[in-house]
Amino acid sequence: MNARIALPLAPALFALLVLAYLLPGLVGHDPWKTEDAIGIGIVHQMLQHGNWIVPHLAGEPFLEDGPFHYWLAALTANLFGPLLEPHDGARVASGVLMAATLAFVHLSARELYGRTGAIGAVLTLLGCLGLLAHAHEVLAEISMLAGQALAWYGIALAPRKPHRAGWLLGAGLVIAVLSKGIP
Repeated sequence: MNARIALPLAPALFALLVLAYLLPGLVGHDPWKTEDAIGIGIVHQMLQHGNWIVPHLAGEPFLEDGPFHYWLAALTANLFGPLLEPHDGARVASGVLMAATLAFVHLSARELYGRTGAIGAVLTLLGCLGLLAHAHEVLAEISMLAGQALAWYGIALAPRKPHRAGWLLGAGLVIAVLSKGIP
């Protein structure tokens, strides 16, 4: 007889684990690395100079990334402006997008593998050490990941609800392309 790991976790414990992953590191510190400083600089340029279509850094066009993540970061920086420093407010967008990524991974895996598989998929993503530091920075790759997770949820949902799945797939691809461009 095989011993099995007791999954799924209790919903409250699972939610607590996800929050423990997402919240620390979002606020209360200066930019950690070059990529974080670049993202915060782009958000600053958007807020100060109105460069909303083409991201700018130090007055020059920054064509490496699309504008989607920086739009959200500028929105959260404005929204949380009275409570947080602008760079901390901009990082809140990364937390929201990571929460969306985890939610869409959960929904995709639940659609394909059931509740136990859904929790296992989220725990697997949380276990990616490379994601841990970058999930708390202002990086366009985070919104691209959220868009890809939404697109995968659309694909997983296609056999059961094809019309809704098409819209989700399309929205996910638009978010991913507006985040990093077409590879």
